[in-house]
Amino acid sequence: MNVHIRVVMTYELDSNDLEDQSFSFVLNCLGRQVCLPEVDDLRREVKADVLSLFVDVLDMPSIHGAAKIIGTYHVIEWLAAFRQPVWGFTHELGHNIGCRHQFLQDSSLSPFAYCHAYSRSSSPFFQTVVGFSPNENTILRFSNPDLLHSGVPMGDPATANNALCIRNSAQNLASRQISDCDGDGVCDIDEDCNGNGVPDPCDLDCGPAGGLCDVPNCGLAPDCNFSCVPDSCDITAGTSADCNANGVPDECDPDCDGDGIPDDCDSSCCIDSDCQAGNVCCNFVCRECCDPGDCGSGQVCCDYNCEAWECCDDSDCTVPLKFLCRTTDYTCVVCLSDDDCGANMCCTVSGTCSSFACAQQGPQGP
Repeated sequence: MNVHIRVVMTYELDSNDLEDQSFSFVLNCLGRQVCLPEVDDLRREVKADVLSLFVDVLDMPSIHGAAKIIGTYHVIEWLAAFRQPVWGFTHELGHNIGCRHQFLQDSSLSPFAYCHAYSRSSSPFFQTVVGFSPNENTILRFSNPDLLHSGVPMGDPATANNALCIRNSAQNLASRQISDCDGDGVCDIDEDCNGNGVPDPCDLDCGPAGGLCDVPNCGLAPDCNFSCVPDSCDITAGTSADCNANGVPDECDPDCDGDGIPDDCDSSCCIDSDCQAGNVCCNFVCRECCDPGDCGSGQVCCDYNCEAWECCDDSDCTVPLKFLCRTTDYTCVVCLSDDDCGANMCCTVSGTCSSFACAQQGPQGP
């Protein structure tokens, strides 16, 4: 999948630091400075995208771990982290990147409809690693319809392709969660590019309840181009243009012809209504006509203009026998030269075939 994981730091917590190991406390506390300040500070210091907290036992026997989907943290019982059938570390890390349980367990379509694990209810029985059911046949593989397990695909293109989900989500997780994702040398949590009193990362995402970004007016600013700062800051800084002054970077505006210029600012067209009255959109350019049906009765479309001619090319000539378009006067004729006529017939100046015309021309050779 061309996605790499690197351990940047390990750190041991005293059990007293956690107060208790209840499932609800650990899940809600993790990543919040109010209860684990040194852990969150360290994560930001080493620019870690994801924080794994290994604990002895959670207080829910059927739950061995938990994670925020597309988030920065997960909790795992250490005995379940790397053993079958749980494979807890891989399972929870998959959640952080965007993978979900099988569709019957979790029907959410975010971040993509295909981000679910795969589970087979017929032989061969198995579920992929992000699946959620007591299944001894959990395999240490992400769902992927392009690969086989025991001779059958390990996924479904529409609903179960964790591999594609990871490829399309991993970079987003990495670019948005590190401490300096915009690469300006300043910790993101200390930046406020639009001066609204909300740190830039918090403008984009409120994060976990009680966390650093759980502040008033958080999560309200769009970041359509994933630049790690609000769109308004991209425009103000000049890193993104806004030709139509709609507050949206040009690269995020509709661009039907793909020329890099938003439709609102482009002289080209996408549909007929983009053109002035009487014109049509033909190959992204406003023209008088694109095909014969765009012209009035008695007119043909020739070089994108409506002309009061009988024809522009042979395709306009449908009268029986008159199948050729004479471009000297744009009329449909039977012949353009003697070669278009039969034996002993010649082409007249009016564009018809006649033996009399041959007699007038005299002998045609030995």
